[in-house]
Amino acid sequence: MWRKIALQLLVIAFLFLIVPSLLVGIASYRVAKGELDRLGARALKNQVAMAVHFLRGLDHCVEQGYMSLAEAQELARTLLIGAKNPDGTRNIELPSGFGESDYFYVLDAQGLMLAHPNSEGEDFWLKQTDEGVYFIQEIIAKAQSGGGFTYYDWPLPHDQSTWAAKVAYGELEPNWGWIVVTGSYLHDFNSGAEHILDFILLVLAGCLVIGTPFVLLFSREFAKPLMQVTDRLTRISEGVIGGEPVVTRHQNEIGV
Repeated sequence: MWRKIALQLLVIAFLFLIVPSLLVGIASYRVAKGELDRLGARALKNQVAMAVHFLRGLDHCVEQGYMSLAEAQELARTLLIGAKNPDGTRNIELPSGFGESDYFYVLDAQGLMLAHPNSEGEDFWLKQTDEGVYFIQEIIAKAQSGGGFTYYDWPLPHDQSTWAAKVAYGELEPNWGWIVVTGSYLHDFNSGAEHILDFILLVLAGCLVIGTPFVLLFSREFAKPLMQVTDRLTRISEGVIGGEPVVTRHQNEIGV
């Protein structure tokens, strides 16, 4: 009998303790994840805004005759990304975004890559995601409309077979016609929120491990006087009036 009571108490404890805690944990995780995504996107926007402001400063130097336009644009590429190597690539000396491989890149209105670590001079206008989204065209359109975010899936840098959600922000520098872009994988923003869910699951698991023996012990003590009363009633129904008295430990309804 006490085993049935133990099972019932375990079910009640699960329904009234673990389930609400799990729901609160999941809600907290989603809120934290959303806030981290929002703050990360804002940081990308601020980085691009600073880069565009920097380009305007270089353009002012060109207007004042301190350097030629070609010199200013090459200086911009070097400072935004890194110096150009003999093979045409650039080392990422100024990472942007939040991941190790995030960087600035620059497009023109036709999708030509004007500045990039390893694809400079290539036409990206028809570049698509695995789902057929022309994300470069979307980035350009939003940049020309005052700046905006573009969400798309892209392979991970160290695992080209795995695609992950990514966000990019682009803004137009009107004097040069440059569209400055940077982006980051969303998991670089919100990976910290996953620790919240992991911690809650760990706490719940600990509660189960520690609480189950106590529930079993309590249910056993809870069932003892009930079993004694049931046994006494069974004997009375069989005509046996005498017997040992029912022993209780506490002065409550069932003696538990």
